Amino acid sequence: GYFTAPLFISCTELGIFNYELRVNVEYAESKEYKEMCFTAPLGKSETLHTPPFLHNYADKLASFTCMVDSEVFLVKEFVQIMPHAQKAIKITFEPTNLGSFYATLSCKSEVAGSFFKKLKGICVPPKIEGPYIVEANSDGTKIPFKNVFTEATQFSFRVTEPFQLDSNMKILEPKEISQGPHYIIYLSMVNERPKYIFSFKSYDFGKCIVPPAGVLPKFKEVILSIKAKDKGALMLESKFQSMDHLIAHLEKTVLFFDEEVQVLIRFFPLEMLKYEEKIPFVINDKWEEIVVVRGEGIPIRLELVNPDQKYIDFKCVEVGCKVSKKISIRNFTEKSINASFKIRKPCSEVEVNQKYLEGKSCRSYPIQSSLNDGFIELVPDSEINLKSGNVIDLYVTFSPTIKLTGFAKEIFAVVSELEGEIPLCLIHGRSKDVDVTLTSGCIQFGNVVKGSSSVRHLSLINKGNKRAKYQWDPEAVLDSQFSITPTSGYCCPGQNVSFKLMFTPGSVNKFTECKIICHLQGQRNLPLELSGRGIEFPQIKETITFSAPVREKESKSVHITNRSVYIVEVRPLLKGDYFLGADVLVLKPYVEATYLITYAPMTLTKEGKEHHDGVGGEGLKKKKSKRKTSSITSNISIKNKKFGGFGEPGGYLDVPGNGSSQYKLKFICYEECSLDFKVKFNLDFSKRDGIALWLWGS
Repeated sequence: GYFTAPLFISCTELGIFNYELRVNVEYAESKEYKEMCFTAPLGKSETLHTPPFLHNYADKLASFTCMVDSEVFLVKEFVQIMPHAQKAIKITFEPTNLGSFYATLSCKSEVAGSFFKKLKGICVPPKIEGPYIVEANSDGTKIPFKNVFTEATQFSFRVTEPFQLDSNMKILEPKEISQGPHYIIYLSMVNERPKYIFSFKSYDFGKCIVPPAGVLPKFKEVILSIKAKDKGALMLESKFQSMDHLIAHLEKTVLFFDEEVQVLIRFFPLEMLKYEEKIPFVINDKWEEIVVVRGEGIPIRLELVNPDQKYIDFKCVEVGCKVSKKISIRNFTEKSINASFKIRKPCSEVEVNQKYLEGKSCRSYPIQSSLNDGFIELVPDSEINLKSGNVIDLYVTFSPTIKLTGFAKEIFAVVSELEGEIPLCLIHGRSKDVDVTLTSGCIQFGNVVKGSSSVRHLSLINKGNKRAKYQWDPEAVLDSQFSITPTSGYCCPGQNVSFKLMFTPGSVNKFTECKIICHLQGQRNLPLELSGRGIEFPQIKETITFSAPVREKESKSVHITNRSVYIVEVRPLLKGDYFLGADVLVLKPYVEATYLITYAPMTLTKEGKEHHDGVGGEGLKKKKSKRKTSSITSNISIKNKKFGGFGEPGGYLDVPGNGSSQYKLKFICYEECSLDFKVKFNLDFSKRDGIALWLWGS
């Protein structure tokens, strides 16, 4: 129903707040879809209790009305549950015909709500009942019978001699439950042993293979046929309890004249010994028939003739070649066997070492788990019959088509009598192949100044495990403007061979391209495309003028931009005697770099005879210096020239290039005095004006 309640919240600082709570309580709806399954034969019923799925959360007693939407399920109509309790429901399944039935149980209460449960029933054919004991010369035995159908049905009954019925026909109302009709059976003759036929009463499975550890057995099977040949009914059952090595099962059954039943007998030995078991059959609860089953367990002995072939190493095989190994296998088993030979998936390195390589000095290869079975071929590849003591030659062929760093595979035998594999030996090996590639298949030199050269580098990479011989085809070079070095040689596994490619254009504004071929021994050729264009020497963009005193330096910067996508190495060419700069300038793609040029004159210049130079084809020239006289100390630094001295002590002074030498002056004084002196250094040139350097001292 609908409920209301007041709520008051009081606070000293804020005051009192009033609220009204409103609650609307509705019926609970619960749906449980997990099916509850019943199974009963036709004419019988099955009663089960549901889990306690009915809940009463109310504070008072709840009455539930229970209904099922199918007549084959019976349930109590009214159920009461105490407050805050739960309860299970008892349901009876009584089918009226063969097949499956589906229904829903609904339990509704005005207090506790509604609950639902799905039901499923399966009706199987009726089973034989009894036996009912009938004593001779008595009033008979009553047999209860019920009409399970939904309408009145006429039933007819028959029994075989020497039994009799009090009535052969009766009509029962739908779902009538009674103890009738009652059949009074009289014995009118003396009982005798019934007539029947067993297909065999003794069977020998012979020698059977006992499965080794880790291999499941395969059942040996035989069918025992039992046929009734008596005019009366024949009730047959087996009292045999199945064993680990022998299984035979027969449910109680009734056979009429010329009817037959088959019993499946399974035998699989678990130990190496002789077996003999007895299977008893009981006929009409009185007579017994024994079937004897025999068999013998023997070990499987499929072994290598040469124990050293437990591990077979193919070593290293070239791709495209085939290597075959012969493995001789002898059947030491006491009987003939049907076997086929297979290849197991690649083993792990741990499994290889533990199983086969322990205690042996064998070469170990890394395992390549993606090995395809197509590389290994076994002959024969079909099932063969191998008699006891005979030898079969198994040929294993390894023919790799790709490079394999290493593989390990196990050869095993599949015996028809066993559900498993018998390992025989391990094969191991690898393959080698030439796997050579170029780092690029196209080299573009771009625009190159006529008379200059552009250099690119290319690498030949050997990713295989075989040495490759390469040869660049000189006849394929269409233009002499391109060159490549080296032109031939070997590339070992894991090695990179670097080639130097040079483009020297001989013409201007002509795009040149050609294709050269790298021939590889035993592998496809590798083509390489070359292209480039010759251009004129660019015009002089800027003139830079230097002015510096003799034996002093002046530096200026030149900005160079790399507008290509490659890393460029610029090697400036300085032709003047007094201009200095870095030998190499590395330019990254789309980056502007600064090149520093230093002017260090060692001689004076005259009008019209300035020092000049051209830098990197950019037309840097007409650098100029001024004449200057300066004072120096006795430590003199000058380049590749010879000095002459005049006066005391006189003579010559040698100064190495870019080096220094000392000239000593000695003064001897006899009294206090003030002495002025002058030292003159004369630079002597064969065809140039000399330079006089004066030193004053006191």
